[in-house]
Amino acid sequence: MIPRYLAVAVLAIVLPLTGLAAGSSPCSSDPALGPAGGVHPVGAPGDPSYYVDVRAADPFNVWIYEETNTMADLQRGGSSSLMGTDHDSCVDVRGITPDQLIY
Repeated sequence: MIPRYLAVAVLAIVLPLTGLAAGSSPCSSDPALGPAGGVHPVGAPGDPSYYVDVRAADPFNVWIYEETNTMADLQRGGSSSLMGTDHDSCVDVRGITPDQLIY
């Protein structure tokens, strides 16, 4: 079985390479990205979920989150404890505590 962090890392590298154009907004994916754009959940039911958030066809515009707030789907925002300078300026406008940004 592939470790979850390895699977997330592989998705973070592969998904942006399948896109065609950079996104028009830093907080949403460009429709030109097709199936590569958007939020991709990783993990099995019952396990902690991870999200690969592909916002553009640019390997530096991929965000990885861990499901930590027990709410369904991805809530963006916060900062990474792994990468101290990594802060996501895209936030959930409802004021909900975001999931944990990993990278």
